[in-house]
Amino acid sequence: MLVGIAVLVVAGGARAQSKEAVERAAYAEKMTRYEYRQMVMGMEARLVLYAENEPWALSASREAFERLHELDAVFSNYREDSELSRLMATPVGERVQVSCELMQVLKSARFFHEASAGAFDVTAAPLFEVWREARAVGHPPEAADISAALSLSAADAFEVEAESGGLDFGRGHKPNCWVWFTKPVARVDLGGIAKGYACAKVVYELRRKGIESALLQIGGDVAVSAPPPGRGAWLIEVGCGEGPLPPARLAIADTSVSTSGDSEQHFVHEGVRYSHIVDPRSGQAMTDSFCVTVTSKRGEMADGLASSIRVLGLKAGAELLANEVLARVEPPRLFIDGQPWLTPSPEASPGPWLNLLDGDLDAWEAVDDGAPVDTPARALDPAMLGDDGVLAIPSTAPSGWIRTRADYRDFQLRFDVKLARMANGGLFLRAARDGSNPAYSGCEIQLLDDFNWEAETNSTLRDWQFTGSLYGAVPPGDRDAFGPIGTWNTVEVLFEDTRLAVMLNGRLLYDVDTHALDVSPAFAERAALGAIGLQRYAAPLVDGDTAVWVRHAFLREL
Repeated sequence: MLVGIAVLVVAGGARAQSKEAVERAAYAEKMTRYEYRQMVMGMEARLVLYAENEPWALSASREAFERLHELDAVFSNYREDSELSRLMATPVGERVQVSCELMQVLKSARFFHEASAGAFDVTAAPLFEVWREARAVGHPPEAADISAALSLSAADAFEVEAESGGLDFGRGHKPNCWVWFTKPVARVDLGGIAKGYACAKVVYELRRKGIESALLQIGGDVAVSAPPPGRGAWLIEVGCGEGPLPPARLAIADTSVSTSGDSEQHFVHEGVRYSHIVDPRSGQAMTDSFCVTVTSKRGEMADGLASSIRVLGLKAGAELLANEVLARVEPPRLFIDGQPWLTPSPEASPGPWLNLLDGDLDAWEAVDDGAPVDTPARALDPAMLGDDGVLAIPSTAPSGWIRTRADYRDFQLRFDVKLARMANGGLFLRAARDGSNPAYSGCEIQLLDDFNWEAETNSTLRDWQFTGSLYGAVPPGDRDAFGPIGTWNTVEVLFEDTRLAVMLNGRLLYDVDTHALDVSPAFAERAALGAIGLQRYAAPLVDGDTAVWVRHAFLREL
């Protein structure tokens, strides 16, 4: 499991000044953010929590880290005194009473082994050790060593059982839990599932002790409880640092996130890149390179899924997400190389990613509102694109829009956007070049300061006018996905034939058949091929010369 997650800022926020909102704001003012770090489970654990005072926060952090050390003493396969090591020393067939933490993780491990058709196997520890030694010397192991290690794997070699009452996760009930082996097992390695469980377990227990808002990260595993006071979500960054696209931002609350990748743990031999991630079915290290992130309500589910999908690959991994057992917990979300997994149709052939802000603005042109159709588009001010690759769209007149010089039909688009206070803008898709309103010749994804607009203008927004909405047609399905003013947000768009799907900070806002929408003008009458554009709106209420900032704009045609 790779460190592929960075905690950035909190996202969301109350928009209406109702009595409840005022009470939340007063509560938020009493709470302070505290952060603590400690080495545990072989790596640094990072804890962020909100409390009324430092003594309370310090006490809670001590209990949290003590609990993590207790769980390490349960799951570790390096410590001879761990509960797992003691279990491994018991004779085959002997029924052993164990902690329900150990039983839960072993039970989940069995589930993922069966659901992934063997791609997840905690009993393949001897095989993992063979490849760890190979990585240390920079040379693949001998075939005989791989074969010998494979012979020691036996994922179906243990059984688990709990007496009536279920497991203790999330309920505080501790039934009697039992495990026994049906055949010999050399070693068990719970590294691909136990950290996710531990993070979620500790965050849940902190909440029971009065810490409502907490985040715990161990390597590539994160668990969060309620959003920080006064906010709608935690905003974190995920990715493994490879590939053309930058990490994506996810808005999360009351969930777990796990990332599996190998950007740091791999070696190259005779031109072949060998990952530290090993397929327990074939015994071979993975030679492809991509990063998997999964979110789920259950920590061990997110961790086990990320580990399984990284071995299975994208097609079989995406099918695993549809498992009915997982769906009963909460439909997980999948991100590949830090990007939301919005899947084009099977017939699509995605091309390479094109950087639309690659050092200059040659791919763009500017259009003034009200300009005659036969008036050439004017040149852009090169100063709008800074040396840092950030495009700054002015808030000052004249109004208009900037658009790509090329037209696009079917594509995936991904970019980061940041709004100034009282900014009003939009993203145009498939916009015609005939001088008509691009929001209706193609369509517009709204970009607006939802937090302050209604109060400052003494107006009421329609549901399809909030950030992320399909302007005039579809409201955003999640109003808490948008980060606070002044913070970066990740937008992901899939536009293929009549299908339009939009994600904001990893949350799906809608996935619709545009031709089925009852709007005027109908989408069947709009352009099927057109420019991609960004609105330049004269915004006198913006305090500053820039209303909207855009960076990391990547597009690939389908």
